[in-house]
Amino acid sequence: MSLYECPYCGDGQYDYSDAEYTLHVSGDNFGIYVIKSPYYTYCRKCSPCAPGAGDLNNPIDKDPDYPDADKALCLDKSFFDDEKAPYRVFRVDNDREVL
Repeated sequence: MSLYECPYCGDGQYDYSDAEYTLHVSGDNFGIYVIKSPYYTYCRKCSPCAPGAGDLNNPIDKDPDYPDADKALCLDKSFFDDEKAPYRVFRVDNDREVL
């Protein structure tokens, strides 16, 4: 996986795209925007700074019907050093959890 500098973005911003994912890395350390992914998780809603986005730093492990739960596209385990995502991962195409 490699990030490439976003030619139309400001300093420090990067984009990544492959057959499964489209990501945008914010230059202001706000985070990584997962724009396209075959996976999602349940997490708290993000702040008004990113309407409609989920905060992957605040996953919800217990009950997806939790009032503040929101589905958000996410990264799978292959993006993490220990090959373990810090949240539950579900497939978009069939809603099954990836274990």
